[in-house]
Amino acid sequence: MSVVITVVLGLWLLLILVRQLSHAPWRGSRSVAGAIQRHDPLHLIPSFCFFAPNPPLCEFELLYRDRLEDGTETAWRALTLYSSTWRRALWHPEKRCYQVAFRRCSALIERLQARVNEREGPGELFLSAAYVAIACRVAAAPHAVTANATQFLIAVSPGFDARKAPAIAFVSPRFRL
Repeated sequence: MSVVITVVLGLWLLLILVRQLSHAPWRGSRSVAGAIQRHDPLHLIPSFCFFAPNPPLCEFELLYRDRLEDGTETAWRALTLYSSTWRRALWHPEKRCYQVAFRRCSALIERLQARVNEREGPGELFLSAAYVAIACRVAAAPHAVTANATQFLIAVSPGFDARKAPAIAFVSPRFRL
């Protein structure tokens, strides 16, 4: 029985090591790592990104507020993208949700810059997949019972550099719930 456990754990360790080599210089490393990822629906073989090829230089925070029926607005609330429990160090399936939100915020900021540089029309920003996805995520968040509209804000924080304050990158117009 101990031989079987040793073989299973050894094979698992080998697959984990091979999965980390997706950016290795040898031919076929990406295809092998991709095959491991495709055949791992339970995400039992982690991908450690300690030394990412292009690490993000900032983090996004999504905040939202509601407009109530009497016309008052609630305070800005952070949209929780992931839990902050100790389990994240070992098992973090919410990472993908955070990565999707990060990519959507990045895409929306890029579209906003294209709009400022007049490479896009005025309405294209609000029809983009990034804006619609973030708006749907905000609409699905918990709201006040008497809320009839909401809006969201994207703040850019410099990550671990505590010397720099977060900056507001985008404030959406109010939309109905």
